[in-house]
Amino acid sequence: MPRWTPEARKRHSQLMQVKIHETKPWLHSTGAKTPEGKRTCSLNALKHGGYSRTSKAQLKLMRQYLKQCTQHLDDAMIQLGRHR
Repeated sequence: MPRWTPEARKRHSQLMQVKIHETKPWLHSTGAKTPEGKRTCSLNALKHGGYSRTSKAQLKLMRQYLKQCTQHLDDAMIQLGRHR
């Protein structure tokens, strides 16, 4: 990856501003028009639901279960005279 000198960065920025004003992309990006399209667009940020309340609750239960399993395993190892 090339390192940008301050001069190159400034020159590139100026060129991009000119290009943006020539193409005027804001005139071509219209977004959703219909209620169905707007509903679809409202889900753009939703990828998989991994951060939903239900998923978080299930993850919390799994962690608690694993913690209990680890504690039981540690207790059994101590009773057998073996330590981890």
